[in-house]
Amino acid sequence: PVHAVTLSNYRIGKYEVTTSQFAQFLNSRMITSTASGPGFDGSVYKYMVVTTRNLYYDQDKSLWLPVSGLENHPVTNVTWYGANEYCRWAGGHLPTEAQWEYAARGGRSAAGTLYSGGSVAADVAWYYATTKDQPGVVYFAQPVGGKQPNELGLYDMSGNVWEWCADWYTAYTDLAKRDPLGINDVEAAEAGVTQKVRRGGGWADTQTGTLRVSHRAANTKASQAGSVGFRLAANE
Repeated sequence: PVHAVTLSNYRIGKYEVTTSQFAQFLNSRMITSTASGPGFDGSVYKYMVVTTRNLYYDQDKSLWLPVSGLENHPVTNVTWYGANEYCRWAGGHLPTEAQWEYAARGGRSAAGTLYSGGSVAADVAWYYATTKDQPGVVYFAQPVGGKQPNELGLYDMSGNVWEWCADWYTAYTDLAKRDPLGINDVEAAEAGVTQKVRRGGGWADTQTGTLRVSHRAANTKASQAGSVGFRLAANE
């Protein structure tokens, strides 16, 4: 249901996190070729699944490197754990679902468009209809910032890659909220909730409805896909 949300000041990335940026994180953490490392609770988690369209581990240099030509593409195949740890490493956090939606809508300057930055999907979003005709590309994410930004100057909040959010995926209420965080981990476990929110739609989507700023989807924290990435946020 529609409900009022009030947010405190925060910052959010102009672009989705890229392969080059995620490589810096993995190298700083001295993550090995397994792409696994400690989480906030000390347990070891898979951060990402290595693919030919993302990053690779150079055994000779003991370094993570972006695949040539994809340095400015959004990192994909990242689990919620990997996205969350990157944000902690960078001094921020995954955006809450409310922070993500406010930013995607364009903040106080929002024009009430269907998608982030406009009501014509092709103007603002990489999705199946716009990626399939790109030369040399087989329906894959595009370099960040290639489409029209929204009113806040933010790119790709509709399309390109789905973006992980901090919240557990649960139902909304119609109550007004201030800085909503959703349920905590203990409450999620007790309620049997197993999925985290992802927003924005991605390059492989054939239906424009998934690109709308109001659309919600979710996956388990260990899930990864070639059309799922994330964006950094930070409180002020």
